[in-house]
Amino acid sequence: MNYSKKIALMLICITSINNAYEFSFFNNTDKPLGIAIRFATDDPTTEPLYKIFIKPGAVNSIVPGRREVPDIKWSFCLQDVYYIINPTMAQRAHYFAKAIWKKAPITWTDAPIQTSKSPRQTLLTKKQRLALTKRRYVTKKNKTTDENKSLCRDRHFEITENEHGTLLITASSAEVLYPSELSLPEYR
Repeated sequence: MNYSKKIALMLICITSINNAYEFSFFNNTDKPLGIAIRFATDDPTTEPLYKIFIKPGAVNSIVPGRREVPDIKWSFCLQDVYYIINPTMAQRAHYFAKAIWKKAPITWTDAPIQTSKSPRQTLLTKKQRLALTKRRYVTKKNKTTDENKSLCRDRHFEITENEHGTLLITASSAEVLYPSELSLPEYR
């Protein structure tokens, strides 16, 4: 393989990892939590759980290429979220090997979640940077509700506990638009 093909292959790999879907979780309870996700595949029974531990009041993320999540999962959609409330050291041992997980439904809200992290900075092309300096007005596109509830994109979840001790995992269907994204023209 010649030198230019190797560089092109490396750039493709780096770019794909940078654009991986990030699933972040904010623990808004007073107990530590174990959170696990399963990616959507043709056969969900063979798909493993990818797990994290989140202290009270903390944010933690699951991103392909980090921890135990393989790089190849960079474009996989989220299917299910599981949890353990206050996991013991025995349950946490060996990356939650002996833990028994409970499936949690995702609750959608129309309001933006206040605990979401700021968006990742993406590199802009020269053409996009020029468009930002020339165009000063903002247009907002109406998006369908189903697209706003997609689990095939970066998603932030807030975890709270109701009065019965059941965990509520909330995601926002409100599209959070940032100035850099709003003013970019559509290139097709």
